[in-house]
Amino acid sequence: MHLTKHGRLIRAHEKFGFPAHPENARITGQLSLDFVPVNFNKSAFIEESPEYRAALDAFAKSARLREMLHAERAGKPAGASAESIFGYFGGTAGPGRLDTRMRADAAAAVLDGIQSARMPGSVPVEVRFSEADGGVYDVGFEDGEVKVTIDRRSPAFRFVKNPLFLLGLIAAEARLVAANPSLAGAMQERNAAMDKFVREWAQGTGEPRDREPAAEYPPGYGLDNDLVEAHELVYEKFGARFQFTAMSTLRTHLHNLRRPVYTVHAPPGMGDLLTGIVSDGIGESVAAATNPSAETIEALQGLPRVGAVLAVREYAHIRGPSIAPPPRKGIRGPDRRGHRTQDAHKRRSVAQSVHVDEQAGSGKGRQDGNVRQGRQKGIQDQVHNRGRVCVTLRFESVLGQDGVEKIRKKEGFNDPYAVERFIMNFEIFWAVQKEIPGCAVRGGMAVPFHLAKTIPARLSADIDVVTSLDKEGVVDAMRRVAENLSGSIQIPEHHKPERVKVGIPLLTYFCKYESSFGDAGEVKMEIFYGEQPGVGTEVMDAPIKVAGFTIDYDLAVYRPGPLIGSKLTALAFETVGLPPESTNR
Repeated sequence: MHLTKHGRLIRAHEKFGFPAHPENARITGQLSLDFVPVNFNKSAFIEESPEYRAALDAFAKSARLREMLHAERAGKPAGASAESIFGYFGGTAGPGRLDTRMRADAAAAVLDGIQSARMPGSVPVEVRFSEADGGVYDVGFEDGEVKVTIDRRSPAFRFVKNPLFLLGLIAAEARLVAANPSLAGAMQERNAAMDKFVREWAQGTGEPRDREPAAEYPPGYGLDNDLVEAHELVYEKFGARFQFTAMSTLRTHLHNLRRPVYTVHAPPGMGDLLTGIVSDGIGESVAAATNPSAETIEALQGLPRVGAVLAVREYAHIRGPSIAPPPRKGIRGPDRRGHRTQDAHKRRSVAQSVHVDEQAGSGKGRQDGNVRQGRQKGIQDQVHNRGRVCVTLRFESVLGQDGVEKIRKKEGFNDPYAVERFIMNFEIFWAVQKEIPGCAVRGGMAVPFHLAKTIPARLSADIDVVTSLDKEGVVDAMRRVAENLSGSIQIPEHHKPERVKVGIPLLTYFCKYESSFGDAGEVKMEIFYGEQPGVGTEVMDAPIKVAGFTIDYDLAVYRPGPLIGSKLTALAFETVGLPPESTNR
């Protein structure tokens, strides 16, 4: 598929919404994603954006794409159409392929996609479609022609697995009426009786069916964070049914569980394919194995960088969605779609106060053992952080709802979430600066330091950091940063895009935190490694007042000239900024 934005080709020959496979090689087309953001170079869409994910999900679930995928995998041309059915009975088309069944959405598209048809002959037959809520179809004579009116909303179409079969039956009967006009009355009576039968029996007796109640999905029911990326990869590339078991959703409720074992079911003979997709796409954080034994699982859990084990079990019958329904009622957890309750900051503050109390009380006696035990339970009940106690944030005093709202109103900002995220940028950079000394800020985060007080500050949505460390040094330092912030800000391993831009020394991290304003917070941080940040930078001495709050530590930022230069050179194809050795050109 060619993906465009406002007529400009952004990505060519993308497998968008369907897996790359030889069976799908003939699926081509063009999609206009005008609402999806692109990167600075306009060479790729930002795949982490909500707009991109929404477009991908909508196209992947479209009836037309699924029909084409089904036809390609079956090694057959696309199925017959309503026009080809009437063409066959009219003598203008040869026989085609009639599938034994058709999905409900595809069937509705077939019936909605045709308005009329004509079958030539000595007595022509004109076919029209309506929504008159009559019988299955009406037939009669008018101006020497047979007139057939088909009710596309007739419940009779719901009782056949392929509506084209019923259209073929109607076309055959219309041909009989054209050859024998005396049959028209009998056909009308038969249609009325059949319509009465279908409508009455479709409604049933009105008595409720004795069926097992459906599983109750709690708010936010979904996979554990460890598996979200794995699920998306498998959904995109696997091309067959799979299902994560219900235990894959329960990590939230097993607070002290380390290196858990999850299970996903795959069809027989396809386990190795699923295992390969996860292993190649995720890396070492999730170790996948096909039908592993207990010894294999234990060995995988012992690997130093493995955070979880995914056991791929080949299962004979896979039914239902790709995530199994809840195992029982009453399970509640954070919303895996990204939403959090509005008292997230309050929960974080409670955990911090408990942590401080524990430290203060550790040396004053053990007479409060019962109280301490209750506090530990309170941590588990009120904080979802994989069993770890939150650390105290440097800007905690202004990160709550009251503090952010005060800054927003005073400075005239519209979005409190943007204000909170801007403060969180400097919270995260403080932790990064401790592990990567000498690093500097550039990009939008550095702009407010050079603006006059009369100019409204721009609230940067991400962090751009420059450091002289090499790639391995940055990876090791960021692991320490993640450990230092554990419980308050989650920083997973650096993002590994499917298409790596060769020659660009860049690592991207997505730092997640619980927002005080409902939605889950996320800060994107890009670290340019192997550069000398001292060129074109200046150190800002604390205290520094920016956008209504005070930064109480020194930090290095790029000067206006190099900032503007890096923005201009970012417009060039496949580039990100100007390398230090090129500053004299």
